[in-house]
Amino acid sequence: MTTRAIREASARLATRAGILESLVKKRLLQRKGKQIRSTTAGRMLVGVAIDELKDVKLTAQWEQSLADIGTWQGATRRSF
Repeated sequence: MTTRAIREASARLATRAGILESLVKKRLLQRKGKQIRSTTAGRMLVGVAIDELKDVKLTAQWEQSLADIGTWQGATRRSF
């Protein structure tokens, strides 16, 4: 693994950790020992969300877009 790949992997882990911490603070997730579980409020939120927001393909698209932004791939000055 290259140094760049390690940095990018670390950044993704830190970002995910930050997202999870935010969801815990908002009481949408809770910690139980080494597990992280959804709360009733978290499950209700997922229940009312439109299907497109629950599709893992959307998450993959967002992650790819963020990766592209991080490396300036496909970016133009107008994009930002």
